[in-house]
Amino acid sequence: MIGSNAATLSTLLLSALLFAPGCGGSGEGSTSAAKPAEKAEAGGAEAEAVEAVAAAGSRDEITVNPATAATIKGTVKFSGTPPKSRPIDFGADPVCKGLHTERVFEEKVVVNPNDTLRYAFVRVTKGLPSGKFTPPTAPAVIDQKGCMYTPHVFGMMTGQTLIIRNSDNTNHNIHGYPKKNEGFNFGQTTAGMEEKRVFKYAETIPVKCDRHGWMEGFIHVMTHPYFSTSDESGAFEIKNLPPGSYTIEAWHESLGTKTSEVTVGPSETKTLEFTFAAK
Repeated sequence: MIGSNAATLSTLLLSALLFAPGCGGSGEGSTSAAKPAEKAEAGGAEAEAVEAVAAAGSRDEITVNPATAATIKGTVKFSGTPPKSRPIDFGADPVCKGLHTERVFEEKVVVNPNDTLRYAFVRVTKGLPSGKFTPPTAPAVIDQKGCMYTPHVFGMMTGQTLIIRNSDNTNHNIHGYPKKNEGFNFGQTTAGMEEKRVFKYAETIPVKCDRHGWMEGFIHVMTHPYFSTSDESGAFEIKNLPPGSYTIEAWHESLGTKTSEVTVGPSETKTLEFTFAAK
């Protein structure tokens, strides 16, 4: 009888321990559930990420035969009188000022000495086969160097790692303004600091420094690798294209866009020319 009572008591004590509510919901060792709003927010972000990965994974991976790959190259020209670029006043930050011995100009419209345009982003917008392209394993890099964004305009792929670096021994703040991807806004106080980001959706992301108002740039996030930025001679080149017919767009932050249609055969190279005029 005594053994039976002891067993009953033990069972009651065990049940009480198992079903007793937790104490100090926010204290150490608490097992209380997240608030409904927090759970909904976390669940929504997780579902969004899973959906994006699933959508990408559901498409066949595209491979291009190097033996038949085509190339589109060309030049982005500027017509008319170049607008006057304003010199940058670095006086608000002595470190920035000390990094330059000559005048530096804003980069909104950079016309090269040969009347070509720098920082035009050239990309394929139509004609690619249906499927997915594998992002590069090498990261893209945007550097805060000389209190400027380097490069000012560049492209990268969805799923590719972006390294955001500060090479200046002063406090920078990089503030991204995406519409589809998760926003970012953080400081990097000393030289050598790096942060990494990966974007899931294609879009153009303006970036600015909240501490240095003259610093701005553009990140073009693409779902494919067929893009190029015009250089100091206005040249661009898009390699390793599957043979086909394409729409090519040249984008400029201040001057708008231009498009051209082109067809390239196996191993063929075609040359295009875009011309932007002063506004």
